[in-house]
Amino acid sequence: MESSEPTPELTSDLSNYDGSVIKVDFPDGSSERFHVAWLRDSCQCEQCISPLTKDKKLNPADIDFKNLKPLKIVNNGSELLIDWYDGSPHHSCYKLSWLMLFKGKFGESSEPQDGVYAPKEIVGEFPWNVSIINPIYDHHYSFESIMTDDSTLESLLKDILSYGIAFVSGAPTEKETVLSIARRIAYERISGYGSTFDVVVNPSPDAHFSYSSNPLELHTDLCYRERVPGIQMLHCIKAAVNGGDSYFADGLYCCQQLQKFQPEMFEILTKPVMFSFFDSQRGIWFRQKWPVIVTEPGDQNSVIIKEVNLSYFSMRAPLLPHDQMESFFTAFKQLFSYTRCTSNRLSCKLKDGDVVIFNNRRVFHGREGYDSLKEKRFLQGCYMDLDEIQGLYEKLSTKSG
Repeated sequence: MESSEPTPELTSDLSNYDGSVIKVDFPDGSSERFHVAWLRDSCQCEQCISPLTKDKKLNPADIDFKNLKPLKIVNNGSELLIDWYDGSPHHSCYKLSWLMLFKGKFGESSEPQDGVYAPKEIVGEFPWNVSIINPIYDHHYSFESIMTDDSTLESLLKDILSYGIAFVSGAPTEKETVLSIARRIAYERISGYGSTFDVVVNPSPDAHFSYSSNPLELHTDLCYRERVPGIQMLHCIKAAVNGGDSYFADGLYCCQQLQKFQPEMFEILTKPVMFSFFDSQRGIWFRQKWPVIVTEPGDQNSVIIKEVNLSYFSMRAPLLPHDQMESFFTAFKQLFSYTRCTSNRLSCKLKDGDVVIFNNRRVFHGREGYDSLKEKRFLQGCYMDLDEIQGLYEKLSTKSG
């Protein structure tokens, strides 16, 4: 937005403006420094932002930040009023109560809970072992209740966000019932298997070994895809009487144990490795590189565990320097030892009509083997995006609150 027009003279006391930053004083006696570029790009007027969706109408590429200046700054105790000039004039009004949410946030990793950067209510994650998760497992939500009552659905979604897992009972033992739950929340995520997938014995030699009656170690699904599914639902249509129990373990808890007691092992598992899979039915390879443990920087130099990709059957041997190779496999073995520990692994016998919903990028799942000649076991599953769970919970909790 270049202009040859002369810049108007400054017309107010700009003692809190140092040429690039404006110091804003708040009613409680505190203050925060805001860069003029951030303030101009964050203008809340209807010319710059949609009142309903909060979509930005202003493209920051159209602001002449080099010549941007505040002509007038007024702090009236409840609002900050700024008259801008960057070749053309503009007036902005910011509520001090909104600006206060950004105190201490610049340069940090946590976002303000203003409803745009982050939800106004943050649901904390609770890492769990068996003793912690047993009360959640003992409380199964009624299928009818979650399908008809928003408050029950809200509670279910909160459990998924907090613990990464929740259980439902009393669902009809009919195919595609799992889709009715997914569509009650939002939409299913279609994968290479379609809208749903059947966990049942497939005797074809081309079938993946998960479609057998053999034991299946704890794992994450589809680590070889461009984006690993966030939510997985498994609906038990027919349970095996003997064997076939389901296993779950909290990857967040297991990785935190590794981070606490074997930090060097934790660190090496944050390096990307290749996951790949050949879909024999379609003749297609899928490949993706992820760390086993995905992290992001936290506040005060901390490290936050974002998600975990544990899939020994699709993880290829890492192409690390030779002096790191043994360390990687030792670390992977140690992480697996945490998942195999009986105090960390929830074992449950899903009954006909039970549904388990879990965060696929946090909670590992597996099963006990069974005799397919004597037992018939049939689970149907589907995937969803995790942010659909987060979005609906935010909507329902705001409505109920």
